[in-house]
Amino acid sequence: MSTQVTEPKPFSLIEILIVLIVIGLMTAMALPVFAMVRNSALEKGVLENLRRLDAAAQQYYLEHGVSSAPYEALVGPDKYIEQLTPVAGEDYSKLSFDADLAELSITAPKVKKGKVITLRRSGQ
Repeated sequence: MSTQVTEPKPFSLIEILIVLIVIGLMTAMALPVFAMVRNSALEKGVLENLRRLDAAAQQYYLEHGVSSAPYEALVGPDKYIEQLTPVAGEDYSKLSFDADLAELSITAPKVKKGKVITLRRSGQ
């Protein structure tokens, strides 16, 4: 009894092209979703930094009996926040920390072409 072993038939050019087109279409559909998820993550990071700054400012107001705080008093070694890392190219040092403000806003250059992200402060 002899068994014949057949070699596998190679893929045709058409089959390879179809697979490449399908992969290209799937990639084209996925890229906007990835960009949206990335922007959302950057926004959440900026918002979390604003929350941390707001909490530090609130603590500063209580400890010093004032209603405004400079950025330099909040962030740095031996301060309320040791280190604050920008996640989307934002500059927190230009923010105004005043107890009477209802919100903190900052422009994040790397989020949707410079989107302004706002933290609505509680108790206002």
